[in-house]
Parts: sequence; C-alpha cells; structure tokens
Amino acid sequence: MFDLAKFGASKWRHIDNPQGLLRVAQTRLLGNYFSKIEFPPFLFGSIPKRNALQNAEVHEGAPALVHLDIAHCFPSIDNYRIFGVFRRLLGCSEEISSALTRLTTIDGRLPQGAPTSPALANLALLPLTTRLWKLAEANKCRFSCYVDDLHFSGETAPQLADRAIRMVEEEGFSVSIEKIEVVRQDKPMQVTGYRTNRTARASRATIDSVAFQIHDLARKEAISPGQLRSVIARIHGIRTTHPNQAACLLRMADWHLPPTSESAATKASSKFRKCPGFATPHSIAARP
Repeated sequence: MFDLAKFGASKWRHIDNPQGLLRVAQTRLLGNYFSKIEFPPFLFGSIPKRNALQNAEVHEGAPALVHLDIAHCFPSIDNYRIFGVFRRLLGCSEEISSALTRLTTIDGRLPQGAPTSPALANLALLPLTTRLWKLAEANKCRFSCYVDDLHFSGETAPQLADRAIRMVEEEGFSVSIEKIEVVRQDKPMQVTGYRTNRTARASRATIDSVAFQIHDLARKEAISPGQLRSVIARIHGIRTTHPNQAACLLRMADWHLPPTSESAATKASSKFRKCPGFATPHSIAARP
C-alpha cells in the first residue's frame, strides 16, 4: 500500500498493490473469468483488444464534444456494489459472491492497483454507463466510456451535460466539476489523448507530455517497473498514429531510463510516499 504522485499534478493517487498469493488469485480470476465477459461496445477501458485510440475514434469529426470524469471512481465503488456484480450480474451464488467480494475489495471498497479492479469497475458502472449510452442514442449523439472518463459527441451533446451529471449522481457517484469540458469543433477536441477534430490522432500535447515524463523520470535516483511500463504503454499508443514520433520517444526512453528494482524505487523516488491512511483525502492531499 502506497501513494503515487499523479503525473503533471500536485496530487497523489492511493495505490493498493496486492502481493503474493492474493495477486496470483486475482490474476487468475481476471484471466479465467473476466477476460471472457463480452462488454458493451461503448466501453473501452481495460478491455482486451480495445484501447484509447478506438475510444477516440468514436468521436471523430463530431461538431461538439462533452467530457465528464467520475470523481474518485474506484474508492466510490464499495463492496456492496461488487457483491451485486457477482450475485446479480454474473449469477454467482451468495456464498461465492461473498468470497469473491472479499478477494477483490479492501476496507469495503474497490482497490486501485489490483488486477481485477478495472474489469469490476466496468461492471459496477454498467447500470450508469448503459443509461448514459441510451441518453446519447435518444438524442442522436455518440457515447463512450474509458474507465472513469465519459464522452458524448454530436450536435446536441452540450445540451446533455446537465442530464448526464444528474444520472451520475442518481447512481451514487459524482462528477469532477473542474474536469467538465464542453468543446466545439472550432477548438481543439481531445479524447483519451487523441485529437478528434478530423481523424483521431495523438495530440502534440500528448507527445510532449510523454517526452516530459521521460525527462522527469530520468532525474530520479530510481525508477519502478510500473513507471517504465506506463511510459512504454503511452509510447505504443502514440505509435498507432505517429510512428516516427513514437520511435524517437522509444530511443529517448532507452537512453534515459535504465530498468531498476521496484523496491529500490519505492524507497528512493520522490514519486512515492508512505501512505498516511486512506482516511486522508488523497485526491486533494498536497505533496509535502
């Protein structure tokens, strides 16, 4: 259990990183069970063979775009919702649902950092995202969800924002007010890091932010495997639309970011801190 500094922000994200047999069990549950679930086509986050680019392509060339973010998404999903996923949505017995809920939650909530959490979040949010998709369809708009990012696009999309926010609240969640975006086509429109005004392409800001992330990590005494994976994953996402820029970023990463042990990085890197307890509101806790 630790806190990880959010990239590009003076905030912290609480991480519950399961170890040993618990992680093995969660990984097997993910591979043997969740990976076989057929998710609706409007969901793209943490689903095999779906990615951020495909999420952005839904909104290519739209006249207007609305972006909403579910605040504190994983911590807001409690063990009662997870039990409901196993019991009612997946049809498990009450005993098995209870056991699987204990296996996949911590302190009565969905942990951020567990292999099973993204899939469970998609399932727990399904009543909400289905309502939002139906709202978009009824108004001839497009809708997609990437984990906790909700996107609407279309001529009447800006008019749906208030109704969508009410639906989020009716389902027991809240929207990050500071992250609400309503953009029309005469301005740069971006979805999960890709410009969508015409065809979905990685934005210049996204490419620059990856380069900045590489240089930022290069100044650290140690780098965790998770941080390396994050950088490489972002570069691979850019490569689908900007292969030359991605190749440059990969060379930059190879030059500046030698691999190191996660335990050493946790001790040495200022990107980590000892968790003060989840009672602290991590999303607004300033760095010391």
